[in-house]
Amino acid sequence: MWARLRQAYNKTAAPRVNSYKQGFALATAAASVACYVLYDSEVQSKLAPWALAEEKVEKATPYRAAQVLTQKKLQAEMHGQKAPIYRIVLTGGPCGGKSTAMAMISDRLLSLGFRVFRVPEAATLILTGTGLNPGLMEEHERQVFEATIIKTKMALEDLYYNLASAGSQPCVIICDRGTMDTAAYMSNDNFDVLLDDYNWNVVELRDKRYDAVIHLVTAAIGAEKFYTTENNAARSEDLNQARDLDFKVLNAWVGHPHIRIVDNSTGFAQKINRVEEVICQVVGAPRPARGERKFILSGDSTISSEVAGTAGIKIESFIVEQTYLTKSDSAFEGYNYIRRRGLNGTYTYTHSMVRHSNDPSTDSGIGEGERIILERSISGREYVALLKQADPGRSPVKKKVQCFLWNNVVYELQTYLDPDISMTILKTEIHPQQKLSPTQFPWFLNVKGEITDDKLFSTYEIASQYSHGTNLNWKDNQVLREAYEKSKEEFEGKRKSKKE
Repeated sequence: MWARLRQAYNKTAAPRVNSYKQGFALATAAASVACYVLYDSEVQSKLAPWALAEEKVEKATPYRAAQVLTQKKLQAEMHGQKAPIYRIVLTGGPCGGKSTAMAMISDRLLSLGFRVFRVPEAATLILTGTGLNPGLMEEHERQVFEATIIKTKMALEDLYYNLASAGSQPCVIICDRGTMDTAAYMSNDNFDVLLDDYNWNVVELRDKRYDAVIHLVTAAIGAEKFYTTENNAARSEDLNQARDLDFKVLNAWVGHPHIRIVDNSTGFAQKINRVEEVICQVVGAPRPARGERKFILSGDSTISSEVAGTAGIKIESFIVEQTYLTKSDSAFEGYNYIRRRGLNGTYTYTHSMVRHSNDPSTDSGIGEGERIILERSISGREYVALLKQADPGRSPVKKKVQCFLWNNVVYELQTYLDPDISMTILKTEIHPQQKLSPTQFPWFLNVKGEITDDKLFSTYEIASQYSHGTNLNWKDNQVLREAYEKSKEEFEGKRKSKKE
């Protein structure tokens, strides 16, 4: 039996197969053997640490086992057989459930075959260790204090990352708050001075350091009867202070490419489950794009500083350049792309792989119409090297992106710069159970229709329809125009029914 398992595993975990569909077939073939040994501790001990990432407390099905093996093959392909390391921030206002979430999620990830590193909250370490009271400090002393907290956070995170890098097992580093939390305790001017004094910038502190940011909303918003600070001697905020701080912390992180808000609309156990769901998506679990909503706006709808001031919102702006790559294997369903994101010479770089499943008859672990999305951070040098593999059939796409927070929902406004087609799309990611009605949009945006499920408006399709340097209005494209009119009609129908 062990020989059969080893043979099946070697085939499934091979660096490359002749086609992506063949990879699915190999995973399915190994599934029956994998399911048989999940409860066999002797066999489990001989498996590679992340050969099968499945909870040992649940009975696996061939469908699930195939899914796990397939996603691990993709992870190996994405990271060049090097075990990945993910850095995730848990943040939010006081009494949001961060400590409990860290403990429960750590157990979950360990059962999935990951090594877990838990970075403690730097501010609590310093406050409880020194007895200092920031509220009584002079301005200069406060600046040094806040800078010390950031330095301590980065030192701890870097130390844990170095330890994780030394091993061969996939790792998740969970940080109890991150570098940008400090901005919530300072005025904008003082934080800007702090960045200048220590030669830091927001892209480095926020976007490059972390793979994802999960904001756990304080119990003071929506679960007031459970609010308490007794579990943390360094905290003393009342309900109103906690609500204000929660908003400031969330606003400090707006602009990160992968920020998720977990509110108190469910019970606490379900809240933790939602955090687990987000983390599993980040570390490579199959991710249907069901939480993402996209809407088409009227013309160039970028938000001016005057409008932002009137609306009382903070805008984070940056430029995104996305380049699609040629397929190394023409048989698979999906595509690869690289992305540069930033402003004024400071950028983050990512490489993403998207794989589709359009055949529901296969036990691939992915349902019909769903997709696996794997993303990793890369260096500027890797980015330049991958540019040589650009797909000649699809033009590079350049967008101006504006991120802002409105009614506790993060919105992203994407305006096409190249090709310049006068198109602006509003994007937001919400939990599948959370509804977003047409009347909930910010008053300063002229939303015309929903295009969430319309592939014609995807960046992937736009890159093939328009060439580099194009300066045309997208409404002159008859196919896009007809799709737009249809979505506009449906959207207006929803708006009217909501008013009635």
